[in-house]
Amino acid sequence: MMQKSESEAGLNVECRRPDFKANPIPKACSVLIYNQKVTEEEQARKKRIHEKAEMSYAKASMPSRMQKD
Repeated sequence: MMQKSESEAGLNVECRRPDFKANPIPKACSVLIYNQKVTEEEQARKKRIHEKAEMSYAKASMPSRMQKD
């Protein structure tokens, strides 16, 4: 349960400020932004994975002096 500030605790019901209630964010706005963010994160993740795979592949190869021509 929400605790009221000490200054409001002693006041009668008529003198207190009403509880703050924010309007919800419209779904049209939040869903589009979320989808855009998820798409950007997926692309960044794929790029990161690809770069790490290339580095791992390069490290896993044998040194050139040990490879047969």
